[in-house]
Amino acid sequence: MRNERGIALLLVLWILAALIVLAISLSVIARTETQIARNYSDVVCCRWAARAGLNCAVATVESLAKDSQTYLGEGGKKLSSDTEGVDLGDASFDVIIEDEAGKVNVNTASAEVLEALFAGKEIADCVIDWRDSDDQPLLMGAETPYYSGLKTPYRCKNAQLETVGEMLVVKGLTEDILSVPAGESVKPLKDLVTVYSQDQNQSSAGKPRVNVQTATQEQLKSELGDVLTDQDIQSIIRQRGQKKFDTAAQVALTVGLERDKVRRIYDRITVSDSKTLPGLISVNTAPVDVLAVLPGMDRRVASEVVAQREADGPYADVGQILRISAVTTQAFAKWADMLTVRSRVFKITSVGRMTMSQSSSKLTCIVDMSDGKSAKIRYWQE
Repeated sequence: MRNERGIALLLVLWILAALIVLAISLSVIARTETQIARNYSDVVCCRWAARAGLNCAVATVESLAKDSQTYLGEGGKKLSSDTEGVDLGDASFDVIIEDEAGKVNVNTASAEVLEALFAGKEIADCVIDWRDSDDQPLLMGAETPYYSGLKTPYRCKNAQLETVGEMLVVKGLTEDILSVPAGESVKPLKDLVTVYSQDQNQSSAGKPRVNVQTATQEQLKSELGDVLTDQDIQSIIRQRGQKKFDTAAQVALTVGLERDKVRRIYDRITVSDSKTLPGLISVNTAPVDVLAVLPGMDRRVASEVVAQREADGPYADVGQILRISAVTTQAFAKWADMLTVRSRVFKITSVGRMTMSQSSSKLTCIVDMSDGKSAKIRYWQE
């Protein structure tokens, strides 16, 4: 009987212990599920807070796109739920708006610009081979025969890049190269390049420009007669007759045309009838690292261009750069056509957070205002 009682007691104790363990397990599971549900709820709240920040940023971008010049500073424009007066309860957002025109557009940049940017000819040739329409490799480039021989083969795109991330499939470009500052730059290469920038072919006043390559004497006088004399106009016509203007900036090389007059008319002239001009770099937001890769530019002159805008505010038009003594007329003729003072495409990075937890959600998108009317999303990552 004693043995039976002892066994029964042990069974009761084991059962009791099992029940206690089960109860503890259920309690832990309940707490865990509650925490998971709370975390999921926080993540959802963060995501919607980030989207709220995006909506505020889009409204700001629409306003910026109406300005005749854009000035965000190299660090971009920062918004937050506090500064915008948006009450999200326990959630908040922080937003940075960056100007894509403050970067080098690898879809349109010349070989000379790409060589300076990537500090070598090989990567420049590979980027050009990737984006051009033919299958003939440049001297140090790569086309489909190279890519088809890789362990995981693919074809050369032979079309423009759609995202900056696509550069990682181009021969010679790796995450390390794009993430490490190049040369004297303090920014990684991936922060200095874009595939989106473009601007409207209009003056800062929003009016159509006159084509100095094809306009008649009467048209030039009608559009530019408030600055140019008949003799100036004759000189321009004679200059373009001797050598075609490949860029509007080459007007600066017209014999006898005063530098100050070039400054005053430059924003109103063009050599293209296209409505949009892809790949222009904003002189109002581009850092020294970007300006310094332009043909005929160096870090000294680029630094003076940036210092001028920091001292006096944004450039009203590209022609104002001629006020800087370090900028020669010959240098201006080489790179002025690559510049603008406006921005139409912006990168928005919005982060939503919860005040009482470590939860957060990041949203990145590219907003295009090139049509001047409504925002178009060119890229979205969440």
